Amino acid sequence: MVTNAVPDVRAHDAVRSVARTPVRGSATTAAVTGSALRLPLGVADAGSRERFATSVQASAGNAALGALLARSVQRDATDDDIAPNPYVLSTPGGGAVAQLPANPYSNETDPVTLSNPRFTGQPRLARIAQGQAVLSPADNGPAVRAVQQAIQALGFEMVFYGHDGEFGTETRQGISQFRARRSMPDGDLTARALGELDQTAPGPGRQEEHYFDYEQLFADGYLDVTIAVGFDEGGSQTDQLARAHGWLRDRGFELRAAQPGQPEQHRLRRDVTYPARDGNRLTREIVVRVNVISPGPGAAAQYGHALAESEITIYDGHARRGIGPDFDADVSAKENFVIGVASALHAAGRAIAPSAVEQSHYVFNRVNDLERMTQSGQFDREQYRIWFFNACTTLAYFDELRGGLLPGHMDRHGLDLMGTQNPMPLLAEMPATLAMVDGILAAETMEQVSRAMIAAGTAAILATEMSAADRRALLQAMNGIVIHEGAGDNPVAASP
Repeated sequence: MVTNAVPDVRAHDAVRSVARTPVRGSATTAAVTGSALRLPLGVADAGSRERFATSVQASAGNAALGALLARSVQRDATDDDIAPNPYVLSTPGGGAVAQLPANPYSNETDPVTLSNPRFTGQPRLARIAQGQAVLSPADNGPAVRAVQQAIQALGFEMVFYGHDGEFGTETRQGISQFRARRSMPDGDLTARALGELDQTAPGPGRQEEHYFDYEQLFADGYLDVTIAVGFDEGGSQTDQLARAHGWLRDRGFELRAAQPGQPEQHRLRRDVTYPARDGNRLTREIVVRVNVISPGPGAAAQYGHALAESEITIYDGHARRGIGPDFDADVSAKENFVIGVASALHAAGRAIAPSAVEQSHYVFNRVNDLERMTQSGQFDREQYRIWFFNACTTLAYFDELRGGLLPGHMDRHGLDLMGTQNPMPLLAEMPATLAMVDGILAAETMEQVSRAMIAAGTAAILATEMSAADRRALLQAMNGIVIHEGAGDNPVAASP
């Protein structure tokens, strides 16, 4: 974790607001859903709401209800909760763009013609295009780098090594993910795969942008977000929580009555308009439920529950040298949520664990909490999730998160990951987190959200009094700090 040499940075943090104004209900949506807004849906059970919606559809001709009612209700509101509006308005255009409609090549070794400037003029790739070879370590150098850059431009991030020109495990995984996206069986970069990559990848200097899977996030009319704030020996968690509470107040969230042993929950009704995979945009009213976990007794267990139940779970705090989120003092292991040690994955040498000296401060004789949750079946197979680890270089977690600690269904299709490749400055953490939630509620692309998070953290640094040397160091840390992994299968945004 990057800390500041200036003693009063935390105490006098005058971070200006960088959050976007939330979108309010539109007149068009009100015209479609106005009658429902006046009904006591919060006290009706799911069957009553469905029967009512069906009757309105029959009388008002709202075709958008058909798709909604075909889906099962994931959650029902409890007696003291509020229910979402069941209506969805579909607007033509503005949604995700279609991929190539079918595989243009059928045989793995049939010759293909390369036309993408990323690949033309590469003798090694020309040989592969003729069906005479597959990409391998023998091609290390410009040919491998060109393929890596094309795969990354399609959203298959190589978070550890990037486009280094070396053909290794990460490159092989990127090829496999691209083949899966194109409905090809797992295999090498053959002539067929290179031909499809040639047609699919954007040109040099361009990046395909991807949406989170907003249809899944908003399908049941709720968006459950958990923001967990870790313990900091310098007391930064106080400022972190104050920023979060100010953001919630500014957007009109109401604080739900406190539940013993549970995080505080804030709720808000609001309209969201988001892209659909069919190329259209959907508008509906949802209930946003934001849980805030403060450090202290029981916080680690609350965080584990959030990972299982929330659609979006964010941790702000210390990474404790890659061991995991921590909700009490550095020398205590009681409120650690263990990710980076003590799993079968580590025992088999398939993940990098901290040294014994580092572990001694925290978690000797502790189980790996993610592995424990997997073994006990706590992760719902049907739920789509977004996790953001906003701390020290949380790239250290990714070999565990993608290496086998989680159940098979929580792969890149069911879990989008966000993290940091540099230590996140403490005063930038919460602004980046809140910009992420704002961006998701505005249905921005993953890449837009990442840029907004970096901009929010940068603005917080620029708005804080400190020495020029400290400011330079913190701004340097923010350069490209946010990484995301798992976008390759997500809906693709239209090119600007």
